[in-house]
Amino acid sequence: MKSAEDGAPEWKEKINEAKQRIDSLELRKSTVIRLAEYIVKNQEDFFIFGEIGLAPMLMKDAAAELGLAESTISRAANQKYLSCPRGLFALRYFFTQAVNSEGDKEGLSQGAIKAVLGQIIENEDSSKPHSDETLVRLLKQQGIDIARRTVAKYRESLDIPPAHKRKLTE
Repeated sequence: MKSAEDGAPEWKEKINEAKQRIDSLELRKSTVIRLAEYIVKNQEDFFIFGEIGLAPMLMKDAAAELGLAESTISRAANQKYLSCPRGLFALRYFFTQAVNSEGDKEGLSQGAIKAVLGQIIENEDSSKPHSDETLVRLLKQQGIDIARRTVAKYRESLDIPPAHKRKLTE
């Protein structure tokens, strides 16, 4: 009988530890769900129009709205994915810096600018492809004011070669 009484406090401790772990996992689950809901609410245009609708969004803004620390948002987004009709996306994908654009105080996300750039290049005349300087002017006509070297950087990140390599001769 004495050994059973000695074991009782150990079992209580183990049960309390298990309850704490379950509570911790529930809190983590709740945080990830709240973050996913925040993303869906703030990136609605992405889910309708695709990458071109991706709005600038910062982790610090999500943290402020959800009442959490920015580091908590960062950990919650790390290696977590959101599945939607457009595909499977890492939660971090939706957090993008704003790039200033004319007449729009909020700016556009890098992803949206890359999407516009990709569309312009896709629709260009393959016998006269646009130079990076021409792409700067075409983007400026759409209210996107970025430097030529930024265009080159975005073009390279999209695995699009420079104009002289895109040119098709007949």
